[in-house]
Formats: sequence, structure tokens, C-alpha cells
Amino acid sequence: MQVEAHKKGGDDTAANNFMFLCSDTTVHVGTGTTWGHYGKWSGRCPHGICGMKAKVEPPQGTGDDTALNDAQFICCKD
Repeated sequence: MQVEAHKKGGDDTAANNFMFLCSDTTVHVGTGTTWGHYGKWSGRCPHGICGMKAKVEPPQGTGDDTALNDAQFICCKD
């Protein structure tokens, strides 16, 4: 996941893009923005991804909205 670090006094965007590595070594990159940096690769899902959980910040009113802040992908079982 590509994440932009907190900006003191600036407009925060949080999560901006995803990159996936398939079992055939093909890399798929999302169409998000280029802001931020990718973290380390997560563990592999030998049988694919069957679900996900997302952490989304609700609207802040007059504050800075970041929306998507984290995601957890759930591996399929055997």
C-alpha cells in the first residue's frame, strides 16, 4: 500500500494506491496517485485473496479528511 506521511499543516491524503504481486510474478499497480511511499510486501496468500477490511476515517467537518487509512486483505483457505 502506498501511503503519504502526515503533513503538519498541509492536506493529508493517507492511503493512495495499492500494488499486488501475483503468483506468476506479475505486478499489478492501481490507478491511484503517486503521493507517498510503498511499504514492505505483505505475506503471500497461496490460494488468493477472498476478502478485505478497510479503515476509513469519517468526514471531519472542518478538519482534514483522509478517508482510507489502512487495509487488511484476507487470504482464502485451502
